[in-house]
Amino acid sequence: MRSVTRIEIALPPAGARNDKIFTVILVLCVLNLLIAAPEAGAKNSPYVETIRQFFLKGEYDRVIEQMPTLNLDENSSEMMEGLYFVGVSLIKVGRYADGRDVLSRIAQRKPKIKFRDQVELRIADAFLAESALNIALKRYQNVMTAYPDSSGLARAYEQSALICQRLGQFEQAQSYFKLLQMNCPLSFEAANLRRGITERISHFGVQMGTFANLFNAEHLKTELETKGFQPYVQTVREDAEPLYRVLIGEFASKQEAETAAQNLESLGYPAQVYP
Repeated sequence: MRSVTRIEIALPPAGARNDKIFTVILVLCVLNLLIAAPEAGAKNSPYVETIRQFFLKGEYDRVIEQMPTLNLDENSSEMMEGLYFVGVSLIKVGRYADGRDVLSRIAQRKPKIKFRDQVELRIADAFLAESALNIALKRYQNVMTAYPDSSGLARAYEQSALICQRLGQFEQAQSYFKLLQMNCPLSFEAANLRRGITERISHFGVQMGTFANLFNAEHLKTELETKGFQPYVQTVREDAEPLYRVLIGEFASKQEAETAAQNLESLGYPAQVYP
């Protein structure tokens, strides 16, 4: 509902005015007032601002609590931003399906919102968190195709590469890593790749253990060698701190790695396929 503005126009004496000119002036005055009058919902919503502040502080449960204050039928960009914060917060606390549902409402709105690429990216993140790898991969690929100028492009490249590694599609993974370095060289994701924080993997292996201390990793390696295995220690980085992963084998397929892991478990070793 628009605010009502009182219009007062002084009329010239009867007969002294040109009716056509007067009509044109009157119409222009009214149109000008209507254009200047703000629409309902155009003002900054205190509820959305509250949600924004909770989100920036990482208080995701409090963001979710504010959802009833939002008008889900309103299409203003600010209201869509509030819904976005709620959707991402739901994903952050592990309510992946609920988060996707909220974000899908935004993606389906017309006219399309300016940050739809970020919405699509977060939906992909939710599928990835649930290990729905193929669905997540398609979603990230859609971001690359539909939003080539997106600020989230680097993340789409990185996550697509990591998913392909988990699926055993190692050549495709390398292609995404190359695109990341070529198209987003200054991104955080590209920096992690250069520093070795993001791993490039070209085969499957059997992980026997991961240690923060190199001595412990070497000790397990020696023990496995005495049993006739050929383990190796791989140095990886997480949050810039080195970790030491003890692995056995370089398998071309996940099935081969799973068979080897089962054999090792039968000997009493905790083993899992990597990646």
